[in-house]
Amino acid sequence: MPQRGPGCRDYQGAWDLGGGGVGYGESLEDAIHREVREEYGCDAVIEKVLPVCKFIEASNHWFIHNHIVYVADPLTVCTTEPDKVVDVRWCASDWVHIKEIVQEHIRPQ
Repeated sequence: MPQRGPGCRDYQGAWDLGGGGVGYGESLEDAIHREVREEYGCDAVIEKVLPVCKFIEASNHWFIHNHIVYVADPLTVCTTEPDKVVDVRWCASDWVHIKEIVQEHIRPQ
């Protein structure tokens, strides 16, 4: 689980589930692999595509394409963009309660 750094546009210092953007002409799957390599220095395995959600608050409106992604080799994980990710920690999968983390902001479409 990454902790957002000072170079993030919002929620600096917060622990979250990771993310990123899709470049023009880039497939969603290619963007996931690129973002994981850029931020965590490792390869990703996409396990499952989750329903699309939207995030709305005063200054943001995003459509979020959630995926369950695993790290191909946990020993290769590192912080490669310290301005965006200041720390990465492992946690048990049952500890991450996605619904509780995002419930106030995300609504399925």
